[in-house]
Amino acid sequence: MANTMTGDLEQAILQNNAGGQESVSHQSLSFSGRISGSSVTLTLNQGLGSTSNLTGSLHSGDLELNYPGVNGSILNLALRPGTAGTYDRDLAALQRVAGRATYRAHQATVAQQLEAQAQQQAAQAQQDTQSVESDLATLATDIATLTGTNFYAHDLGVEQSDVGKAHTEMEKVVNEASTAGASTVCTDSGTVATDIGTVETDVGTIETDQGSSEADAATVADDVNQLKQDAQSLASDRSVDPAAVPASAPTGAAIAAAIGKADAAIAAAKKNASTALAQANAMQSTANGYQAAATRACNAASG
Repeated sequence: MANTMTGDLEQAILQNNAGGQESVSHQSLSFSGRISGSSVTLTLNQGLGSTSNLTGSLHSGDLELNYPGVNGSILNLALRPGTAGTYDRDLAALQRVAGRATYRAHQATVAQQLEAQAQQQAAQAQQDTQSVESDLATLATDIATLTGTNFYAHDLGVEQSDVGKAHTEMEKVVNEASTAGASTVCTDSGTVATDIGTVETDVGTIETDQGSSEADAATVADDVNQLKQDAQSLASDRSVDPAAVPASAPTGAAIAAAIGKADAAIAAAKKNASTALAQANAMQSTANGYQAAATRACNAASG
């Protein structure tokens, strides 16, 4: 004859979760069942009217229970008599196992994150290094453009030659004022005026040269600002992780030297422009004096 029974099934299951973490799932299910000889059948109440059946066999107080596993497999569980204290102790041990697995998974995740951060920092440092190297090359080229061309020497020489022509024409007018007629004197005075117009054009050329120099200086100044910005990023890389910065990366001293050279080139360009324009204006003033002398000679010849 079969014996019936009822009770509660307390179970704790170690579960593998995402990322290598583990947890303990605790569940309490009521059951009814029967024992027929050594055969045991349990009907578990899953809730909401749902039940599941487990079968097994009983031998000398130990219960071997067939338990559904993953993908339709069957697990053979050996259950032995115990107390609530034994269950609690085993449950605590299982939770410690889960805790250690979760800790190891967490440590592995942290290690992966640190490695990813290191790789990202190294990539950023490489990019910042390349930016600074490019900035230095561009700056060197633009400094060479600013300092390598004499904007003024040739054009000042042309103006000086034109002023010399005006002087020659002015002397001719003055010398012939007492011997030639007013028409001749005044015509030659007009030639002096034409020469003065040429000198004025020469001054305009110097001003154009100054504008070109200022544009080149502005380009160098922009290069310096870009270099400072990228150098700041590279300095930040060095402070965060010096090992991530390539050994060949430009040093702070090299960057400062390049900026100093650029500042000196800009200052020299401004000084040269100011000096050239002052010389051009001085020659213009001298030429205007020649024009005034020629005009007086024309007026004197005209009576």
